[in-house]
Amino acid sequence: MLDLTPFGFTPTESNAYRSLLDLGPSSGYAVARALSIARANGYQALDGLVAKGAAVLVSDVTPRRYRAIQPRALFAEILAAESRKLDQLEQQMLSQPAAGAAPVLHLHGERVLMDLAVRMIVRTDGDVSCVAPAERLDALAPAFRARAAAGRPVSVWSPDPPPQGFPIPVTQIDASTFPDHLSAGAVLLVGDGALTATFAQEPEGIWSESGIFIALVSTTMAHLAQSTI
Repeated sequence: MLDLTPFGFTPTESNAYRSLLDLGPSSGYAVARALSIARANGYQALDGLVAKGAAVLVSDVTPRRYRAIQPRALFAEILAAESRKLDQLEQQMLSQPAAGAAPVLHLHGERVLMDLAVRMIVRTDGDVSCVAPAERLDALAPAFRARAAAGRPVSVWSPDPPPQGFPIPVTQIDASTFPDHLSAGAVLLVGDGALTATFAQEPEGIWSESGIFIALVSTTMAHLAQSTI
């Protein structure tokens, strides 16, 4: 069931949005009746949806009528808003002292893995090294392009020929040399931390700023880099 509450919507607003999708352009009374709530609460929820960009007012003549924003458009708006929040949080975090433990995080999902890879590529001030298949390099091309434009050091290896128009040189390596616990489709990335990710049936990965983990991933990459084609 669609639930907007993790993204700043109240439960009533989330339910009202689903009702608008089912009913089409509707008044607060129609939505309130569908949800079995008071009419005033229905209008309050719909006005909240308008304020948050999830609905539009199509008629301000009594009774006011509202229409839901298309789900994909709302998702894009939520994604943009959450990305802005993450950018602000990242800037605040990076301004803090580099103290505390460096846990090893087990991550799941293609989006979180690729977003983390993009941020590592773009934000890392020092060297960045990456091993990735052509499919992943293609998805990461804008991040590498931004890094190349900033003149920051970067090295890339791949078991595949690089995507056409890739912004930096790519050294092709022998896929048969990958360790048994990895595959030729794995992504290894070292920057201000280290990331290892696989994108099989369930995309998953490990990330950490631990010095030991960074050294292990760096050693694996150095081994792979020796088997150039």
